[in-house]
Amino acid sequence: IYKEHVMCLNVNSVTDSDTMCSRRWLEILASVGIAVTNPGRAVDRYFRGFCHVVHSREQASELFARLRRGPSAQDCERAAGEAADVHQYDTWAQRLKVLADVVGF
Repeated sequence: IYKEHVMCLNVNSVTDSDTMCSRRWLEILASVGIAVTNPGRAVDRYFRGFCHVVHSREQASELFARLRRGPSAQDCERAAGEAADVHQYDTWAQRLKVLADVVGF
C-alpha cells in the first residue's frame, strides 16, 4: 500500500532514543517509498540521508507542495537508496541473529 502514494508520513513518538523507531518507518523505507518523518535521534543516526525530516509546519507545507507536482529524480534516488539500505541492514533475519548471539544460541 505504501507504493500507491506519492509519499508516506511517519511520526515517531519516541524521539530521544538512539535506536527506537516505528516498524512502519522501516516498512516505508523498504518499499521504496518517499518517506517524510519528524526529527528523532534514531532517524538522525540511521536514516537521515534517506528521508525527508520535517522540522516545522512551513517546511512540511513547502515539501508537500513540491511533491504534489511529482517526485524529483533526487527523491526517487533517495527512496531507492533507503530501500537498499534497509534490505541490507535491517531485516528480521538480521535482528534474530543479533538476539541469538546475545542469548548464545
